[in-house]
Amino acid sequence: MGKKKRSFYILLISVALFTGGLTITAADSSISGVLTTWFNNKTDESIEEIDRAIQEEQAEQTERLKAALVEKVTEVEIELQELIEEEKEKQVDMLRKYADEKLQQLPNLEIGTEDKAVLEKELERIYQAAIKEMEEVTIEYSSEAGGEE
Repeated sequence: MGKKKRSFYILLISVALFTGGLTITAADSSISGVLTTWFNNKTDESIEEIDRAIQEEQAEQTERLKAALVEKVTEVEIELQELIEEEKEKQVDMLRKYADEKLQQLPNLEIGTEDKAVLEKELERIYQAAIKEMEEVTIEYSSEAGGEE
């Protein structure tokens, strides 16, 4: 083989190796770019999917909490109304007993029909005023408790 042929083959092999190396390097860069793009896309898709799942679950749990809250408020309102009614009955009963005691403590004087009517009218007025005050307190208490929702 001649020196020229040999130099030509060496040059050809060198060029082939050099350009082949460039192709491998370009292929590595291309694969790396493809993988990076794929990974970035998958990351974005995953984040969107997680965000969507969180939003759906949040909406579901919010509705669940609202329903439970409405139920609890209703239960408390019923309980409060029962308590108010019991307290009203108790206070009215105590007031009646007090009035009865006071009536029994009145001296046994001969009271004329007219004086007795005036006294009974005055006691009835006091009794009604007391009941009215107690109802106003319970209504005020109910309004304040109901306004805290």
